[in-house]
Amino acid sequence: MAKIKLAVIGYGNIGRGVLEAIKKNSDRELACILSRSPDRVRAEIGGSYPIYASDDFEKLQEADVAILCGGSKSDLPEQGPVYAQYIHTLDSYDNHSEAYAYYKTMDEAAKKTEHLSCISIGWDPGTFSVQRVLGNAFIPGAKTYGFYGTSEKGGLSMGHSDALRRIAGVLDARQYTHAISESIQKVRRGENPSLTPGDMHWRECFVVAKEGADTAKIEEAIKTMPGYFAGY
Repeated sequence: MAKIKLAVIGYGNIGRGVLEAIKKNSDRELACILSRSPDRVRAEIGGSYPIYASDDFEKLQEADVAILCGGSKSDLPEQGPVYAQYIHTLDSYDNHSEAYAYYKTMDEAAKKTEHLSCISIGWDPGTFSVQRVLGNAFIPGAKTYGFYGTSEKGGLSMGHSDALRRIAGVLDARQYTHAISESIQKVRRGENPSLTPGDMHWRECFVVAKEGADTAKIEEAIKTMPGYFAGY
């Protein structure tokens, strides 16, 4: 049986994980890696891999499907529609509030060249979404709640951390999501409360500003960022 040839678009945390997954599945193989920083990727993983610039679209002809490994804040909205015109794509877009708009953009781009684009196939939305569907199938009419970061340290969010790093003047950043224990207890007591995202979680941001950056503007950009921090 012929192997599925995959192109990895972007080589950050997601790209690294995808490459490891390809290695562990005998029915697929790496066709190429496309990156905005091909020299960095070569230095990291060696020159034996087929690594090219992100706009070297001709190399996509060597693949059957491209897995888009960019961030949801800025990368996928810009890159997704471009790559969808060249090849079938799959991504893990996770900005819930903008997912439908992203779907419409990708659908329009892919149809132009009769390609198929599968979006938001990650954890949430993605695998976790399927678990919610199964839960509602087993217990019809049940109200589903999703709490993240239930430990004292909270849970590191790669997507929100990436969104922080995209702000002008930010050198590096990490974001930890914390579940609000009072809300969890309401659910456990069977109160079935109506909770907003801000009622369920609070977000802890650690930000390193570049020298001379306007920290007040950075703070304001974080607090008002729609789809990520506004409302918390």
